[in-house]
Amino acid sequence: SCELSAPIALRCVGVLRWDATGWPRASAVYQWIARAAVLLAGCIFSATAFRPSGWSDADVSRTCSGDTATACWPAAGFLSQLPLLIGAALVLVFYGPRRQQRRLESTLALMRSVYLDHATGGWRAGQYNDRVNAVAFFLLWCCIIVAVACGDLLQGLGGVSIACHTWSVAILSAIVLCVGYDVVLACRSLILMVDSFGCEIVGSLDLHHVTHAWNLRQAVLQKAAVDIEVCLVVLCIILALLMPLLVIDLTLSGGLGQGAVPLIPGLFLIGSILRTILVASMVSQTCERVPALINAIPFGPREQEERRFAVEYVKNSASGFHVFGDTKLTAGAVIQVTYIWCVVVVGVLTFGMAL
Repeated sequence: SCELSAPIALRCVGVLRWDATGWPRASAVYQWIARAAVLLAGCIFSATAFRPSGWSDADVSRTCSGDTATACWPAAGFLSQLPLLIGAALVLVFYGPRRQQRRLESTLALMRSVYLDHATGGWRAGQYNDRVNAVAFFLLWCCIIVAVACGDLLQGLGGVSIACHTWSVAILSAIVLCVGYDVVLACRSLILMVDSFGCEIVGSLDLHHVTHAWNLRQAVLQKAAVDIEVCLVVLCIILALLMPLLVIDLTLSGGLGQGAVPLIPGLFLIGSILRTILVASMVSQTCERVPALINAIPFGPREQEERRFAVEYVKNSASGFHVFGDTKLTAGAVIQVTYIWCVVVVGVLTFGMAL
């Protein structure tokens, strides 16, 4: 089924282990091979990064080995692609212990059961949206690979260098995009769970079980947020590094034109990560609308006190998507932090170029 595509993607890139009860050793071997491939991709990415634009492979090898006095400068687009290496390394380091992998697997299984339990009416629509998300992330990954290859071609690199650099970026970007896809599907399941709570109240018009039903959903929200927050924090770190490094790359490449083609993957990643963070913030927005929904339902004059208690109970629970326990993720906070960070980056770079 389509809701399993996120765990399958994470297992393909080596973040999680395959559910091979009969072949545990084969599953572990595949995971270590996948992680070794990621490590090799990081090494190749670092080795192909420092390359003067327009030079041949022989000239670059002499320059980097110290035969000439010319320095090896980073190739165009390297700085904006560097957060991919950092993000992939953080994901693999944190989810290296088997205990952390089991926690993430249990949360994904819980999100799948939540999705299946509450997607009764809009099941086909939900499957369609999941397919759209899967196709969108796959097309985004393909666009990143094509943009990297085209950028290397415009820089005049050799065929071996283009193949190695493109392969390394493809591996690193696959991990980052799979993590983002995992967060999107988990948050969609949480949003559907909260929406089903309102549908149950409207359908039953019964306030006696509101607190118990909301406590169950709040527990699921807290567990999912605790186990997914690392993925979200890694995406935020990548986004925070991408913005200034992309501007620096644009400055070093000489502005818009052919030199800006290697910067296209960075723009794709910024858009994808911003969308993922905004989807996560929609969980908090959905929870904030529940008290207004309860208050608008006509339960009758005898249940006004129970309605008031239910509204205050849900409002004071402060449910939503929390990062590290107390920080509630909202769309307003995401927009404000992004705006402030962009202003700081542009101001610092403008001041640095004026010196």
